[in-house]
Amino acid sequence: MPKTVRILGIHLAGAHTRKSCAVRASTLLNECRSGVEAGPLHALYCRGLSGRFEDLPRVSENDLSVPPRLNAASEGEADATKAPNPLIWEAYSADIGPSPHRDSDSRFIEVVSDMGPVDVVILDAPLTLPPCVSCDLPCPGTTLCPVPEVVLMRQAWEERRQLEADARVAQGKKAFRREKRVRIPQPYLDRAFEVFARNHYEHPILSGTFEIEAALGSNRAPVTARSRRLQRELLARFPGVLLLETNPALATLGWSLSTGYKVGSLLEMKSTQSGRSARAGLLKRLEQRRMAVRGASLHEILFADFASNPGVFHAAMAALTAWGLFSGEISLHEEFLSLNPDSPFRGWACVPKEAANYAWGH
Repeated sequence: MPKTVRILGIHLAGAHTRKSCAVRASTLLNECRSGVEAGPLHALYCRGLSGRFEDLPRVSENDLSVPPRLNAASEGEADATKAPNPLIWEAYSADIGPSPHRDSDSRFIEVVSDMGPVDVVILDAPLTLPPCVSCDLPCPGTTLCPVPEVVLMRQAWEERRQLEADARVAQGKKAFRREKRVRIPQPYLDRAFEVFARNHYEHPILSGTFEIEAALGSNRAPVTARSRRLQRELLARFPGVLLLETNPALATLGWSLSTGYKVGSLLEMKSTQSGRSARAGLLKRLEQRRMAVRGASLHEILFADFASNPGVFHAAMAALTAWGLFSGEISLHEEFLSLNPDSPFRGWACVPKEAANYAWGH
């Protein structure tokens, strides 16, 4: 039985700004597609959805490769190979900040509550903290730490360091001197996701213009702290909601690659003026590919704000990324999703798989 899933995408900015935005959207699901082969990773995906959308089948890539029955159409059954239904943009709220009688957090919760009930909330900000922050073990240091998340971070660092060393030898001594040293992870600032993303989502349009910021780095820490504070209220306002996170730049990169849309620079996409046509172009390409379309309730004049306002655009990309989780379009990795078996998506930012498929990283 198809089910309408309501999604709220949130672009979260600093508490003292008016740059936070929210986009409400929906999609009609016939099943939840993991986008991976049947096995442990697909099982983790199913566990991440446990208790939600139980009436929808969980479909692996193996299921999609099975030819549909000849009489499926006559029985009114959905073709398992059919493309997912698109995301439908329905409403948005821009420039959410403090008002004369409300602080910015109270105002934010008030605005998103007025947008109506939802099944999925996705923020483009970290929802978890680096492992050192809540650790009470006697600290042996990063190189000896037994905490699983830190072990993964250290393994990624050692692998990257070895690859860099091999590349330097292959390029010669002169190139060796020019290369930047690979720094050991700082698990009191970074999470495993950020370390993984720096190693695996490198792409030409990221070079020199963008960096995966640490969750508690100087620029990102206030937003991470705000995200942690707001998620408790969001869970209270929307009981049973599936709470997810994404990364705004990687989501934009991934959906651009998924649609074949050329993006010159992610910095341009963030610019209010120069990035307007680039954002409008990507939204148009999503519509042409039947991945995301404007709903009848959203007037065309209002929809123009999706391109003209960078915050609304990033909230829209977040909502689209949640759609991707049900459409088999999100990059999943067993070693990370198994860090928290009871809540596999927690601590892992959803990123379109094309960001990894076309990356320069290893």
